[in-house]
Amino acid sequence: MKWISRKTIVIVIVVLVGLFILLAALSGFFVDIFWYDSEGFADVFWTRIWSAVGFGLLIFGMYVLIVGASLFIARMASREKPHVVSEEAVMLPPFGERLRRWGGWLFVAVGGVFAIVNGVSAGSDWPVFQRFLHGVSFGLADPVFGNDVSFYVFRLPFYRMLYDHLYGALVLSTVLVIVWYIFRRMIWIEKWKLRTGKLVKGHVLGMVGGLFALKAWGYHLDKFDILYADHGKFFGAGYADINAALPMYHVLFWLTLAFGVALFLLTWLKSSNFKLLLIIVASFIVLPLILLHVVPWAVQTFEVNPNELLVEEPYIGHNVRMTQTAYGLNRISPRTFGEAGEVYEASGDYLSLIHI
Repeated sequence: MKWISRKTIVIVIVVLVGLFILLAALSGFFVDIFWYDSEGFADVFWTRIWSAVGFGLLIFGMYVLIVGASLFIARMASREKPHVVSEEAVMLPPFGERLRRWGGWLFVAVGGVFAIVNGVSAGSDWPVFQRFLHGVSFGLADPVFGNDVSFYVFRLPFYRMLYDHLYGALVLSTVLVIVWYIFRRMIWIEKWKLRTGKLVKGHVLGMVGGLFALKAWGYHLDKFDILYADHGKFFGAGYADINAALPMYHVLFWLTLAFGVALFLLTWLKSSNFKLLLIIVASFIVLPLILLHVVPWAVQTFEVNPNELLVEEPYIGHNVRMTQTAYGLNRISPRTFGEAGEVYEASGDYLSLIHI
């Protein structure tokens, strides 16, 4: 009788450990199924499960589509004829053929890992997805933007989550594409200038322009954050938020869109000089710091603080009224009791005397 090989023993141990971990993980799942079913809420349980799976697959598919399409275009663009460069050009070693053989799978693997991680993360946010699908009106509008309050409970969180995943997928795609072109020696430095081919230039600038266009939507969503501002004495949008921060969000929205269009237009320019691109990217970094921090700070410091109570009075009123509505205090009728037991009840601009 032959002894069992060491390799077989290791495989059996690994399989047993894996089965134990799997059963331990599924034990809670089956307990939940039996409990929900015993209480007559099996539909609720499966709605939660399928919502998590469905939304996770949706985000996973979005990453696969965006990253996969970007890498496919990069692979097609890298088939163009090699460029003649001078001896002074700064380039990476020629990894082209090796990258063509196995590097593509490495890039696909990196994109796949990010797709899986974000898909699983999105699946845990299934309540946000369900609230978006089944949101109802509150019948109450906020005093700043005029949106129904349900927008901030049901729709805005979903928009933010979708934006984060879209932006993350596009950033990942852009980085992978640029790295691909660099290692394929299709982007190089010559005479202190970035050089590349027309197809590569159009692809990279198109993706960066897409990032700017998507960021414009991000600024549109960020402007609603002023409703959650904490001023110490009250919550909500204050004078500086309405008259300084909000206009700056609008400015950034249109500027970012303009930057995105400018990057798309750079694709058709014959010059490969990337100075304008660097100026746009630098502006993209500096402008938000100035417009969203320095400008509101200046308005708060020099216009609000010297006469804060008078300037902030209307906005404090918004906070008081919305708080009263939230707690149902707006449905309380004020009464004044006299010495003889009569009650003076507030009604319009006069007091009606009620004897008890």
